[in-house]
Amino acid sequence: MTKTKVFKWLAVALIILLSALSFYIFGDDSQVLFANASANEKPLRLHVLANSDSIEDQQLKLQVRDFIITLLKPQLADIENKEAAMNLIEANIPQLTEACNAFLNGKADYQATLALERADFPEINYDGMVFASGEYDALRIILGEGEGKNWWCVLFPP
Repeated sequence: MTKTKVFKWLAVALIILLSALSFYIFGDDSQVLFANASANEKPLRLHVLANSDSIEDQQLKLQVRDFIITLLKPQLADIENKEAAMNLIEANIPQLTEACNAFLNGKADYQATLALERADFPEINYDGMVFASGEYDALRIILGEGEGKNWWCVLFPP
């Protein structure tokens, strides 16, 4: 092996070693949120399940997400706690379902089912924050068969 090749291999090895050492010293600064919290103490999530994994259904899932957030954002803006937010949403499930289905009309041959329920979620990194796995309260929107990839965000607090 020539001196140049040896030098290159040593340089690569040194970079890898320094990277590993930096990670060990400084660690991963992401913090797992709500790891020891009960479902009542955790944020309220919006959880949208697509009808299928087709491109059209996945795009429609995101459109429904945006539509619901646009509907709920002004209503939740002045709400002071999660219980009040859940009460407001629960009282309006029929209207939200009707609005979702009107939105889907002409875009899909299926309907939406909405429910406010407690559901299990895996640990996930969302917007730079790590949310612990476990039970969360969620407004769940199942589009059609609900067999496609899901999407979620924090609905409350806003």
